[in-house]
Formats: sequence, C-alpha cells, structure tokens
Amino acid sequence: MSSPSSPALNLDVAYRPAEAWIARAGLALAMLGPCFVLASHPLPTRAVVSTVLGVIVALGLLKCGWVGASANRIVSLAWLSDGRWLVRHRDGRTRECELCLNSRILAGWVWLRLRPVDAPRRVYSLLLLTPRVAPDSLRRLIVRLRLDVPRSGAAVAPAR
Repeated sequence: MSSPSSPALNLDVAYRPAEAWIARAGLALAMLGPCFVLASHPLPTRAVVSTVLGVIVALGLLKCGWVGASANRIVSLAWLSDGRWLVRHRDGRTRECELCLNSRILAGWVWLRLRPVDAPRRVYSLLLLTPRVAPDSLRRLIVRLRLDVPRSGAAVAPAR
C-alpha cells in the first residue's frame, strides 16, 4: 500500500512510440531471420517459414496492444493513494491491476509489468520514456516506485 498522503498519480500513456519501434524491429527480425538461417533451403521454404513466424509475432504484438488499433492498448494509468493500479484501455475498459516484481526502473525510462486482479495469468507491459510521458509525472512515478514499492508489498510475484 502506498503512503496515504501520496496523491493519486495519473499518467497519459496513449503515445508510446518506443513500443511500436521495438515491435517493428521484432517483426522484421521474425520475418528476415529465417531467410538467413535457412539460406541453403529453397526459396519457397524460406518464404513459408518467414511468413508463418511473421504472422505469429504480429498476432502476439497485436494481442498485447503494442501495434495497430488494438482494443487492449493501454491509454492511461493511475496509481491510487491506497496502492491500487487502474489501467484504462483504448476501448474504455478499466481494470484494477497489481504491480509485478519484474518491473524495471532505469534512468529516463520505466518498464512496468502489471497483472489484472481479475485475470492473474494476463500481464500488461508498458515501456515509458521521459520524452513521451510528461517528465514531471514520470519523475514522480519513478520516485514513488523506489520509495513505496519495496516496503509496501505492492509488487507481486508473476503467476506461473
């Protein structure tokens, strides 16, 4: 639980181009990788393997909300003073989540992993960068994560 004196922290995270860039790079690697690995195989084999891997990666990225107009894309995030996290999706749904222990904080960016309370096997992943999120809000998020999470027990281990 967060400190009761901490105000709710609301972040507008609709625009996250780093995720789109990483998604495109992963998709390109999935489609071009087999062309190099299977260089000794005939062209139709390489084309089929590349297409299948590309479709699998694209569907996974679409499902997690990192590319396209996915309804699962997270557009806003709120960390309430009672320690709860609320995530709002592009389609207007709001879900209560828990912070996972495998979230990371580095200078200038935060990799948040949030698990919905009502669907513990599902995990949302957000990459937040300083230039794309309001710098003051991101700074407050980083400070609050460093101060509140270790002693609060708010972070939970990922589901197996």
